[in-house]
Parts: sequence; structure tokens; C-alpha cells
Amino acid sequence: QNPAEALTGQGPKSPGAADRARFTNLQARLTRRALEHIEAILAVRRASAARYREAFSTLPGVVCPSEADGIQNTYGRFPIRLPGRSKADLEKMFLDAGIEIGLYYPYVIPDTPSFLQEPADEYDVPNARRASMETVLLPMHTGLRGPDVDKVIATVLKIAELSQRSEGLPSTSQEH
Repeated sequence: QNPAEALTGQGPKSPGAADRARFTNLQARLTRRALEHIEAILAVRRASAARYREAFSTLPGVVCPSEADGIQNTYGRFPIRLPGRSKADLEKMFLDAGIEIGLYYPYVIPDTPSFLQEPADEYDVPNARRASMETVLLPMHTGLRGPDVDKVIATVLKIAELSQRSEGLPSTSQEH
């Protein structure tokens, strides 16, 4: 459903492409096979996420997803917010290190056409706007292994260190 339609309570005018999508027999067979291993797949993702969270937990201003008691995330994505760095800067720094990151969520809902018709001060969301400019998605997939996670962690720590130096704050160097 179109997000604007969902927010206004209107139903979709026609079924979306996802509603009409059908698996081929081969896609269904591959998906079924993956589902047989879903717990192992999720265990790998959760282990990577735990390592990310542990490594970044002491970095000032860095925001990572957390888990509520009794609820486990599947970690299809691992968003991280690095304040003071734009997505473009972060993308370059990660690519220089040989790491591809996701750059999703480039806008906030009040910036969409449906909301632009409303008075701007009614939807002042400075924190959401800033987060949309500073949040990227770290690699999170079933092929991710220990050395890959180490490399991502080292890169985030380096970026955080550079940010600390540029702001004149004390170093937060860590050994991992």
C-alpha cells in the first residue's frame, strides 16, 4: 500500500506489484530450502548484530538497534547512526575500506508530496530529519563471517575516531 494512502486511511487504488507477484517453481523451491535452515540463518545474523552492538556501545553519539527483553530481531538490516557525518561522506569512507553499505531512508514522511501541501511548521521533525541524513545500513547477510564483521567494526571505529578528532573531543580508541 502507498504510505500516503495508509496514513490518510484510503485504500490502494489498485493492487501493488508485490500483491500480484508470484514465485516461479524454482524460486519457491529455493525459498523452501532456505526456510528449512532459517534458525541457523538467523543465528548468524544475530551473532553479527551482537558483535556490532558490543563494539559500538561505548562510542559517544553512535546509535544502534537494541532488543527488548524477550524479543529477538531478525536483522534483515543493521542501521547505525553516526552523528555529524553525512551519508555521502560515510559511503565514501566505507567504500574506501572496501565495504558496501545501504543508504536507505533518505527522507522523512513530512517531506513527501502528500505532506508538502500542509503548513511546514505543523510537521517539524528535526531529530528525524537529522537521523535520515546520518543513518546507514551496515552489511548484514548470511554470508557475513567473522573477518568481514571485524573489518566493518574497524571501519566504524576509525570513522568514530576521526569524528572525535574533528570535534576536538578525547580519543575513544579501542582494541578489537
